Amino acid sequence: MWHPGDPHVSLYPSGGGESIGGIYLSGALPPGDFSHVVRVAKTYSQNGDRITVDEVRGPSDRWAEGNTYEVTGSYVLATHDQAALAAYVTTPASNPETPHGDLPEQTMRITKGEGQFTLRFHMWQAGEPHVSFYPSGSDGSFGGVYF
Repeated sequence: MWHPGDPHVSLYPSGGGESIGGIYLSGALPPGDFSHVVRVAKTYSQNGDRITVDEVRGPSDRWAEGNTYEVTGSYVLATHDQAALAAYVTTPASNPETPHGDLPEQTMRITKGEGQFTLRFHMWQAGEPHVSFYPSGSDGSFGGVYF
C-alpha cells in the first residue's frame, strides 16, 4: 500500500507529460510512532572505537514487546577499516530468541572514521537492546552499548 509522498521511481515520456508507470520503494524508512523518549545518553568507548546513543524513541516511554524503536547517535570506528553498525535485542538464555528477519534500517555499513546513525529495531520479545559494531564477514561483535 502506498501513500502520497512515499518514495518512488516513476517513468515519464522523454517529451514530457504524465507518468507512464513506476514503483514504490520498499525498505524506505516507514513512518512510525516515535513520540516518546525511552532512553538517552549512553556511550561505549574502547581502543579508539566509540558508540554514543543520543536518544532512543518509541511509541511509549517503556520497552514493550511488539514495538519498534528508533535509535540516534554517533560513532567513531578506529580499529577496523569497515564494519556493520547494528541495533539488536539480546534475549536471555532462559528465553531463546524466536527467529525473525532484520528491518532494512536495523544495520548500516560504515568505514573507518566517524559519523552519525539512525537505526530502527523491532522488539520481538523481551531482552536487552544494544547498538554494536560487527566486523565484515563475522557474527561476533567487537564492541557495543546496551541501553
